[in-house]
Amino acid sequence: MRIRMLLVTVAVTVLSLVAASPASAAVSHSEAVGALLTSNEVGKNWHKVAVSDGMSGILHGCASAQYTSKGLDAKAARTHQFRQQETWITERLKSFDTTKLAGREVRKWVARYSECGSFVHDGQTFTMSKAKVGDFADRTAAFKIKGIVTDADGVEAPVTAILVGAKWGHHVVTTTTVLVGGLTAADVRDLRRSTVQVAKVAVEKVDNKLGR
Repeated sequence: MRIRMLLVTVAVTVLSLVAASPASAAVSHSEAVGALLTSNEVGKNWHKVAVSDGMSGILHGCASAQYTSKGLDAKAARTHQFRQQETWITERLKSFDTTKLAGREVRKWVARYSECGSFVHDGQTFTMSKAKVGDFADRTAAFKIKGIVTDADGVEAPVTAILVGAKWGHHVVTTTTVLVGGLTAADVRDLRRSTVQVAKVAVEKVDNKLGR
């Protein structure tokens, strides 16, 4: 089954785009949660699961480029799974005291996945490379990660992840799609396009709910 059939394209019309007000001095946790996409906004046949189920936590990137966020007002995350398949989308939102600190965050995030070509998790090597992404925010970047995961029975399977990061004013939004299973080159392109589309709508919702 092609990825374009698995990853439902987000309908931008789901989000009623209105003029967003400037970002408030501080964003609460509940406000950050309310700015995340719901499963219905992601697409048909997606449902919410625990963030830990989405496998994004294994994609830690370069050991030499790990960092601590500074000036963080609030953060929130949500993961959606497609049916019962091994396909997940995880959105993470961080809101900062200043736009400068949000800029620092996205620079550190980019370095985390670009300062080395690979990292090791659970004895397996994961490779990283830059991916195409449009300019739909103050700054955007995307990466492709490929590796091998092993289940509880010791069975190995290929895994592909697309990560998209976007800075919008005081906020940084990252969208990560993880799919376990073999993919063709065309499938990977579809996975990237779908992830970028979800990332665009995620930034639009953050703007609508929180401003810049």
